[in-house]
Amino acid sequence: MTNHILDYLEQTAAKYPDRIAFADEHTACTYQELKKNSERIGTGLCRIISRNTPVPVFMEKSVQTIQVLMGIVRAGGFYVMMDIHQPSLRLQSILDILQADCLITSRMYEKELEQLGYKGKVLLAEKLLQTEPEIRILEGIRRQAKDTDPLYGIFTSGSTGTPKGVVVSHRSVI
Repeated sequence: MTNHILDYLEQTAAKYPDRIAFADEHTACTYQELKKNSERIGTGLCRIISRNTPVPVFMEKSVQTIQVLMGIVRAGGFYVMMDIHQPSLRLQSILDILQADCLITSRMYEKELEQLGYKGKVLLAEKLLQTEPEIRILEGIRRQAKDTDPLYGIFTSGSTGTPKGVVVSHRSVI
């Protein structure tokens, strides 16, 4: 029975390893590459975050971003996409609400992130992708997972204009 979003990735990577999973205007990755890169990112991240921890992602949507999102899930956390084009005050408010110990970005967005004054640990996607995967550690994290664990968080403005977060579980997506 499928009860974790990564089950879908792993089943598809096993069946169609060389098919394109995602593409953007600059690059593409196969299902096998997505799986392997999410394992690299997950291994690097699991040493930093605890289970069910929010991890803000300060990047535009891209192939690399999808790899980061799946890596966060492999590490046992849940992702929160930060729209880099939103006003700084809104982004700062979301970061204040999350109280996240770390945030993932790319080298290309470091200057924009500096303007937010984020005080936590900033992790670069490019550096996480260089991590050697440790499958046993990731499997241990996965064995603890439940279908009710959070998969992602999303913020709306609400009627007051103050960001309000909603967390969506694996079960809800499945």
